[in-house]
Amino acid sequence: MNIHEYRFLLADRATLKRFLSELDPSHVIERMSFEGRLRQVEEELKAYAGRSPEVVQARLTFRGAPVSGARGMSARFFSETLANFADATRCVGESVNPMVAESAGGAPADGDCELLLVGTLQGSFGFIVEDASGIPALEGEDTPVGEAVGRVKAILEASQEGGERLAEAIEGVDARALKAAEKFLRGVADGGAALSLEFRMSVCEFADADAVRISAERLREAATERG
Repeated sequence: MNIHEYRFLLADRATLKRFLSELDPSHVIERMSFEGRLRQVEEELKAYAGRSPEVVQARLTFRGAPVSGARGMSARFFSETLANFADATRCVGESVNPMVAESAGGAPADGDCELLLVGTLQGSFGFIVEDASGIPALEGEDTPVGEAVGRVKAILEASQEGGERLAEAIEGVDARALKAAEKFLRGVADGGAALSLEFRMSVCEFADADAVRISAERLREAATERG
C-alpha cells in the first residue's frame, strides 16, 4: 500500500461514516452494505499500524536585515518568503513526481504538495511548515511533500557549490521549478537575509545574503539553460 492508497482509504472511511450517520434507520439493507464496506476499510487501514509515522516538517530561519533584534521579523518579508518557499516546493514536487497532477489553474488537483504553516520560530526568527494533508510519512515510503521538500533542500545545498553537484541535484527538474526556487532565494537575498533550512535532522545553511544571491544566480542560469 502506498501513501495515495492510504489517502483514498481515509477519504472512503470518512464518506462511509457520513453516509451511515445520515441514513434513515429503516434502510436496513443499505446500512448493512455501508457497515460491511466500513469494516473492510478499517481492516485495510490496519496495515499502517506500527510503521513509525513521521510528520513531514521543515523549519526555515533567517538572520540579517529583516530581523529586528529579539523583537521580531518584517511581516512583508515573512509573508513573501513563506509564499515563495511554498511555491518552490509545489513546483519542484510537480516536476519530479508524476503522481502529482496539475489542475487547469496550475495547482495540484489533490493538494499533494501543499504546505501548512504550523508555527513560528523566535531567536533567529522563521517559520515551521508541515505537509498540509496531515498524513505522515512511513518507513520505506514518503509523501509528495516530503519528496518535494527534500529535493528543494538538495537543490539549495548544491547551488552553493554549483558545477556537477548542482547538475546532479536538478536532474529531472524542469525550468519552471528552477525559476521558483530561484525566486525564493532571490527574495531572501533582496531582503538582506541569510537562510537556514532544516529538514529531517539535516540543515542547509547560507552564511549571508551574498551567498544566497550567488546561489540564486546559479539557479537562474540553470533554468535558462533548461529553457
